[in-house]
Amino acid sequence: MHSPQDQYKKMFRMNKIFLRFMEREGMQRLILTSVFAVLPFLLVAALDTSYKETQGSSRYSSGRSSGISSTYDSGIGSNTGRNVFGSRRTSSTRSDSDKNATTKNENVRNRDKTREKTSNQPGAKGAKAAPKEEKTLKGKKPPAKKSATGSGQARPSTTVEFKIRPSPSANILAVETSDLVPTMHATVEMGQPVVTRVVFRNGQQAKFDAVELALRFDPKYLQLEGIDDSSIASSLSEPAKAEIDSSHGLIVYKARFAAPRKDDFLVLFKIQWKTLAPTEHTAVEFVNTEKFPSRVLDGTKNLLTVVASPEATEDDTEESQMDQSSRMGLLGADIAIAPTAELLEQMRDEETPLTGIELARKIAEGSAEGGIKLALQPRTRTVKVGDTFLVDVVYENPNRVEIDSVKLSVRFDPRVLQVVDYDENNWITKGINAFDGDYHEELPFDFHIRDVAYNSTGLVLYQMGFSGKTVIPQQGTLLTIKFEAVAPADSTRIDFDFDDTQKSPPTSISFLGFNLIGIPGDRQSALQNCAIHIAPHE
Repeated sequence: MHSPQDQYKKMFRMNKIFLRFMEREGMQRLILTSVFAVLPFLLVAALDTSYKETQGSSRYSSGRSSGISSTYDSGIGSNTGRNVFGSRRTSSTRSDSDKNATTKNENVRNRDKTREKTSNQPGAKGAKAAPKEEKTLKGKKPPAKKSATGSGQARPSTTVEFKIRPSPSANILAVETSDLVPTMHATVEMGQPVVTRVVFRNGQQAKFDAVELALRFDPKYLQLEGIDDSSIASSLSEPAKAEIDSSHGLIVYKARFAAPRKDDFLVLFKIQWKTLAPTEHTAVEFVNTEKFPSRVLDGTKNLLTVVASPEATEDDTEESQMDQSSRMGLLGADIAIAPTAELLEQMRDEETPLTGIELARKIAEGSAEGGIKLALQPRTRTVKVGDTFLVDVVYENPNRVEIDSVKLSVRFDPRVLQVVDYDENNWITKGINAFDGDYHEELPFDFHIRDVAYNSTGLVLYQMGFSGKTVIPQQGTLLTIKFEAVAPADSTRIDFDFDDTQKSPPTSISFLGFNLIGIPGDRQSALQNCAIHIAPHE
């Protein structure tokens, strides 16, 4: 094939001969002369373009993959002319390396734009601060955080980032003991009966009209002797239905109320068990499946699921619904069954492992020793009227014993002291609270039961729990109480409320319902109180 230059020279010679001929023919041929003068240049331009396309095709076609579209970027699905990542339509053909490089760059840019839009990482462009009622924990070397002292001193935090959403109110179905002060853990000697109850705690104060639940237990250790729902029987539209499968350890219970109720707290029924064999723990827990649901209903709405806060966005609501597990709002109980004295000796003779079972026996006898100490430590012991000051509740756990619950009761004179609300990043933020926001890493409680101060009566109550036995550090801080001095006093006391004669003392750190503060018979000596001098305002 001749090159465009060769064709151009040939056509130029023909055009020159033609022009000479037209000159001899006269001016009438002027218009035709102009047309034929331009025509060769147009033809040459067309031939040149055709030549380049032919050469380009032969040069690039061997490097193109047949699976890559010449219209869209490779490897990405399309949607009405644009792929899902927003790549633009292209009219040129490119090599695989060119396409892959462009696609990679576009993906990186799109990823960065997405991160900028949604990132919550500090320092990221477009980053958003965590909402007030969420705690973001990150990094072994975290940025300085406001400490309980108010001095700005940093406190350590964890490596992983996650959100903790304090829930001041929640709806819960729970199994607990029927003691004067119920717990979710009980210890009983083998052969003795134990009574548990199923309760509904209506933290959201919602109305409800029906309850459906299923409980599972281990028939090797527990034998059901009876169910008593007389406390609600008169308010039901018809007698409740209870189905019991003793061989498989299953209880299914359904009840519908004649009229909607709105109780803050309701005992649904009690269960009496016979204990059959010693064990460190056996669970009475809820089942929640499609066949055996556990729920409290308002019509068809399950009240145990999380209700979005008024500030929550549609995306937040969808995310919270996705994160909800089948155990949401359901708390079971653990029962430790101690062997009789005779069986314990027999088990020792047979060299049976006794660690947990022997502890259960000592707890049942009241002879277990935890050795935990508690102290009220003020940051200052002298203040003036109008001053605020902090008192830490600290603990020592020299034996590194396992615990499952913490309960504190602290008394003060409301005539001279008032508790100031201090709840930044707290588990519980409703009402007037003591502060525990800096101590979640060492004490990651699962159950957040109570954190409230009553300034009218001079009482601080704090109660938290773990879902299983947990070893806490040898020393640390449980919480910090912020006081304001409102009247002068030479000495005003802040004391733990403690009475070892009660079955469930108001101040205790427990495992399986047994108080591990100090030693049996002398627990008071393991509690250290404090006194504050309040000078008149100058």
